[in-house]
Amino acid sequence: MSTDARASTADGSETTAGSPSRLSLASRPATAPAAVHPPAAVHPPLTSWETLPQSESWIEAARRGGERTGSVRSSVLNLTNTIIGAGMLGLPAAFAACGWAVGSLLLLACGLFSGLGLHLLSAAADLVGRPASFRSVAEAALPGSGLPYAIDAAIAVKCFGVATSYLVVVGDSMPKAIEPLGASGPLLDRRLWVAAAVPILAPLVSLRRIDALKYASLLALGCLLLVTVEIVAFSSGPVLRASPLLNPYSNSSRNCFPPNGDLPCRGAVSAATSALDAVRKVPIFVFSFTCQQNIVSITNELRRPSQRRVAAAVVLSEAVAVGHTLLAWADQTSRSVEEPSRSPRGAF
Repeated sequence: MSTDARASTADGSETTAGSPSRLSLASRPATAPAAVHPPAAVHPPLTSWETLPQSESWIEAARRGGERTGSVRSSVLNLTNTIIGAGMLGLPAAFAACGWAVGSLLLLACGLFSGLGLHLLSAAADLVGRPASFRSVAEAALPGSGLPYAIDAAIAVKCFGVATSYLVVVGDSMPKAIEPLGASGPLLDRRLWVAAAVPILAPLVSLRRIDALKYASLLALGCLLLVTVEIVAFSSGPVLRASPLLNPYSNSSRNCFPPNGDLPCRGAVSAATSALDAVRKVPIFVFSFTCQQNIVSITNELRRPSQRRVAAAVVLSEAVAVGHTLLAWADQTSRSVEEPSRSPRGAF
């Protein structure tokens, strides 16, 4: 019999010698298919920058956004400078109307809610991917709606109002600041100072990165510290009160610190006033903590922007703002930012 001869198998089938039988094929273990792993989620729930997925589109977006150079220190400077701005100028009058106890409670409550809002905005920006924007957060929240355009319009109007308020403060404050130095004539024209402020502010608002404003913020906070020290010295030092440079009303009937020790313009100090007065001043306390428009940009540029580092920047900024504002003011405090207050007393 040749090697090609057919042989019978147990099941009655025939096979040619040299070829595998059906039984041998059936008896072989099947090869397991290769395991198929599902693709990782593009944007899983995030708790820190370190857990972000490094997809190609994300890397390209990060390159377009530039290198992250911000630190917690620069974030605190920029956030604090944003908070302690024009909105803070109305707080003394709000304290005078509410009383120091009610005013302190409103200040703390608004500060806590403001900090919570900053935390939630930063967490939402983490979820949509960095670098984020208010538009990307709005599109992720309500895709296909007109909400992103409404958000952009609201931020534009808000920033325009804040920029205008700074020009108003410059125009109202500079003439009063230089008048005791002997200035007169055109130097007391508020329009001159507004026009002079525009070329100074224009380059600052045109910077591409908000982290570049840290030195300007440091200078602004340094000026604020100088004014605070001056107020404390003015309130406690009789020699300084008599100086025409520090007290322009020293030789007039508007002097709050006459030589006989009577303080006619200080007014009464109360812990609380009417509930209606307190409700009317709530918008001032809310507006005084406005800084939410900058939190996304600041955290985009923050190195290793984990929730802990972002929270540190937020808490420190809010604490500085609240501490700066917790001053004792009497009920004759100026009701308008256009009028310089004549009753500074106390220190934080």
